[in-house]
Amino acid sequence: MDDQKQIVAQLVNEYAAVTVLLDRAPAGARLLLRAERTGDQVALDPVMLEALASLDARALGRLVEAFSETGHAGDAVPDGADEDAGARLS
Repeated sequence: MDDQKQIVAQLVNEYAAVTVLLDRAPAGARLLLRAERTGDQVALDPVMLEALASLDARALGRLVEAFSETGHAGDAVPDGADEDAGARLS
């Protein structure tokens, strides 16, 4: 693993397995979320994390529902809106 990346948590249940890494890149620290089952990854900067923290349970529920139905939470976002929403790494 890259020296600038550190595993901070691994969360697993019967539905998902996610690794959370802290990426101390020169451009600024980000959290890297990696879905172990699918291989999907996303890097989240502090602004993105604050936006997620502002969502209520209903809004987060819509993302989880879309993911459960289609395998992609972006399906809960209007077409094209999710293309710039995060730094997709996969």
